[in-house]
Amino acid sequence: TNISEIDIPETVTSIGAYAAQDTKISQAVFPSSFKYVPEGFFCNCKNVTSIDFLSSAFTGLRNACFSGCSITDLDFSKTNITYIGDYAFGGCESLKTVVLNKNTTYLSGFNNCPNLEHVEFTDKITAIGQSAFKDDENTTFSAIPDSVYQVYSMAFQNSGITQAVFNTTNDSPGISTYAFAKCKKLSRVALPERLNTIASGTFLDCSLKSITVPNAVTTVGDYAFEGSLIESVKIGKNSSLKYIRETAFANCVNLTSFTIPKNAWTVYKNAFCGDINLKTVIVNSPNVNFNENPFSLSKGDEKACCISKIYGYEDSSAKYFAEKMGIEFALISDMTDYPDSDEDYASTNKGTWENGTWVYDENTERLLIKGSGVLSSTFKNANGTEISIVNYLSGKELNNIVICEGITGVADDVFYSE
Repeated sequence: TNISEIDIPETVTSIGAYAAQDTKISQAVFPSSFKYVPEGFFCNCKNVTSIDFLSSAFTGLRNACFSGCSITDLDFSKTNITYIGDYAFGGCESLKTVVLNKNTTYLSGFNNCPNLEHVEFTDKITAIGQSAFKDDENTTFSAIPDSVYQVYSMAFQNSGITQAVFNTTNDSPGISTYAFAKCKKLSRVALPERLNTIASGTFLDCSLKSITVPNAVTTVGDYAFEGSLIESVKIGKNSSLKYIRETAFANCVNLTSFTIPKNAWTVYKNAFCGDINLKTVIVNSPNVNFNENPFSLSKGDEKACCISKIYGYEDSSAKYFAEKMGIEFALISDMTDYPDSDEDYASTNKGTWENGTWVYDENTERLLIKGSGVLSSTFKNANGTEISIVNYLSGKELNNIVICEGITGVADDVFYSE
């Protein structure tokens, strides 16, 4: 059709999806009763270059309503639109700038916008929708506001986001599947404290190097971190983590150590498949179920392991697994090295002494001391302040003290307290 403008009469109360798709219209006048632009209405209408024709009655945009249009700039601050549906402006290749309404609550709809320069989030957004910024590799983003507690599937997949720090206090936050998958610029993530699940594919094939798993998380989903650059996974002593699903950390070739927490129930097959540099696996759960072989060298070859040694407790499932797979087993109490690099420990749990360093590892409840020569009583915290190691340990749960190779003796009264 060659119609360029549609004036819809007041008697119309509903319009079907994609009603004007692929036409040459550039604008439309809707009945005053309409609060949302109908789903897909202007989809692939290349003559639509702005939304200025929308009346102030509109408060929202349904899914895909302007997808594939020729819009270059959007300023919602001049409108009453606070809801932007999924794919609303998807594939708008000319779109460069977006200014949001300060009262925006649901934000989505800008997937496949290769020229979108920057998104400045506003502080009333509670949810970021499905595929909201998917494949926007060149887009930069402001900090995620504290108001956001839901991020839907593929919201930032393959986008230019660099940081995703969540400070929401909502009781039921959620981050859905593939939310940050293939994000090659992602360098920092802080997950919501009350997050229950790290969903399937959340950080698949992304550049993130470290993550702290909140204590509330019970499940790490299938391929959650598969193929990522992750080097450090920090899991607290009081973690609720029960399930590490299939291929959750598969092909994470930079991962060198991992601690399975004491409340873990099941680690599924291929969970750490292909992690060829995973040298230290500590199993704090004595009865965790290893479903087939979580540490397979490759998918489909479950007889070979990518690890050579596992630490656990006597008469534990970890020991049985090691014997079954023909890999070395050692007791946690016999470990003579730090499970993680010194830098990975909280500043309150590490320090120095005259000829070396010390670390208190919360997960294994051990004090590990490295260095050379005779161990003196001069201990310092990470800030360089001299401390009494005995007083420090008085508030900690302690299974054992490990003095590592290189220390030749222990001076008088190092661990003595009157």
